[in-house]
Amino acid sequence: MIAHSKLDSQISSGLAGKDVLLTGLITKIIQTSDNRSRFWLSVSDLSEFSTVSDLTASSSNKATNLPRRVQLTWYNDAPDISVGQRWQLKVRLKQPRGFSNPGALDYEAWLYQNAIDATGYVRSGKQHTNINKLLATETGPLIYVHQLRDKLSRKIQDALPDSQHTSLIMALVVGNRETMTDQQWSTLNKTGTNHLMAISGLHIGLIAGLAFYLMNQFWRRIPKAPLLIASPRVAALAAIIFALVYAALAGFTLPTQRAFIMISVAMVAVWFRRSLVSSQVLAAALLAVLLYDPIAIMSGSFWLSFTAVAVIVFSLSNRTSGQTKMQKWWWKWGRVQWVIAIGLAPIL
Repeated sequence: MIAHSKLDSQISSGLAGKDVLLTGLITKIIQTSDNRSRFWLSVSDLSEFSTVSDLTASSSNKATNLPRRVQLTWYNDAPDISVGQRWQLKVRLKQPRGFSNPGALDYEAWLYQNAIDATGYVRSGKQHTNINKLLATETGPLIYVHQLRDKLSRKIQDALPDSQHTSLIMALVVGNRETMTDQQWSTLNKTGTNHLMAISGLHIGLIAGLAFYLMNQFWRRIPKAPLLIASPRVAALAAIIFALVYAALAGFTLPTQRAFIMISVAMVAVWFRRSLVSSQVLAAALLAVLLYDPIAIMSGSFWLSFTAVAVIVFSLSNRTSGQTKMQKWWWKWGRVQWVIAIGLAPIL
């Protein structure tokens, strides 16, 4: 039923290749350069032009199946666009299609996973100046988060315009991997380090752990404060808040969703003074992610992220008494990397 709902909102073949008038909100900037801008537009209205030369859309030609989100490219004379802007645009759309060659990205599946119901380009030129226009700039918490991510991405690009590592830094800072080249992905895949190019459980866990420790120490030093609320409870609340902020900064990608849900489950257990087994936290996070986005099972990061955590939980739960060679410091500090490398090898 969920798959049918997603497919039902894709544009019909009758609208493919025709000029339409779109009104929508820019929700994500994928790529900007001197000659083009690529972005996601959340559609609120769509009308079909009766003829290609029309400057206004026919009100009687309203589309029956309205796409929720489209990916557009604005060539040549693209203005300075930003997240949160509501535009009226004359565009030419096509159905979400792509090649699925072995060893390459299944572009159509990627579009489906990201709920993109059509792709296309903005009809630009002097004859379309009166049609393509900015209607308003909206505000709100969610838009502010997207604007902040977009602003940070732009600052990184401006600071490192000629560096080959700009896309890698953007991926690690704000989880923006759209500008990474095929060669970079190939190198990461061959070395088994592609999971590091996104803000994931390690990053979210470090932030949450630091917030928990600092708040715990701070709250203890406030006179009579621990008598009102126990220090671990306040620390757990701080860990959830900071994890949420950092996950939002990363765009709530699948790895950050999984990490935030797992941290939330663990911190809720701290708040209610309950002990949880690691496997229970992992299972709860798995269930929550699938309830939130059942299509996540099509993503490679879904299998990589949950398998990695399962391997870590399995390896670290095997504790034995006594001193053995395997309990030396180099094994304690390095075994996580080894078990992840071996455990993820079949999937990679």
